[in-house]
Amino acid sequence: MIAFANDKRIYVAQIQRNNPIAMQFGITAPLGKSRLFLLKKGQPIPLYISMKHDTWLQMQNKINEHLAQIPMIDIPVPYQSQQPYQNEVLRDMKTQDEMKPLVTWNQFEVQMMDIITALRYMLMAEIPRKFVIKDEKLTALKLWVHAMKKYMPGTIPIRKLLYRLDHWLKNVSTELIAEQWTNRVRLIQDQLGQPLPSTSNYMACRGSKPHFRGFSCGIWTIIHAMSVQAYNIEKNNPNFNANNDLIEPFHQFIWHFFGCTECATHFHEGILRRNMSAVVTPGRSILKIDKSRKKIGEF
Repeated sequence: MIAFANDKRIYVAQIQRNNPIAMQFGITAPLGKSRLFLLKKGQPIPLYISMKHDTWLQMQNKINEHLAQIPMIDIPVPYQSQQPYQNEVLRDMKTQDEMKPLVTWNQFEVQMMDIITALRYMLMAEIPRKFVIKDEKLTALKLWVHAMKKYMPGTIPIRKLLYRLDHWLKNVSTELIAEQWTNRVRLIQDQLGQPLPSTSNYMACRGSKPHFRGFSCGIWTIIHAMSVQAYNIEKNNPNFNANNDLIEPFHQFIWHFFGCTECATHFHEGILRRNMSAVVTPGRSILKIDKSRKKIGEF
């Protein structure tokens, strides 16, 4: 359902089985497969209720059938200069109705599922592989989480999760233990209704075997999507610096946290060989990151 996060014709909400709304529609079992209820504003009876055997693709097709009868909504939002902290918080905490759909994901539904799966793995497995996070690693983590908070596409709960992680990390001054990190991620996940579900799976990034592709593919999907998002947000912002705000945070995350050491080293060396300080515009950041990704693919 993440595929419809930025479609202003529909509001997507995820609830737990013990939520009174779920019980209202007959969901009483504590465990079971996820269900979809498609409702129209002002009508208490759902337009569609998924069956237990329905796949995610079947649910998406059913939503698209109903959305096809509603014209697309696109409300332009002019660029406004922002104060460093106060206005950034206000921007990040806007409601879905106030947010411009910065990226149209209708043609990228599969990739969005890969982004959600990779993001969960990153937060719950890849980052806490480091038992103690301090010094350069802590700085790298702060930079990367801050960049994700600004440019990661997704639902409002996902953006709130990254916002809260970023805010919490600002108060970590010396070091961070892996257990502290995972406990904080779990706490925020619980507070927001599990916006990164454990049942999500790779689709376009799924390999022929479980240990093929997966996260290594998902992380590149993430940075490409963030580059496109940054372009849409910052293309008229003269103060945006693609290297400082996006490329370098990603570089430092890969160098300090990516599980494939050879891949991280190769990417690090490739970044050092290129004059990334000259990459300041959002459009050039997309091209540079894509070139670096292809170089790693040749390794």
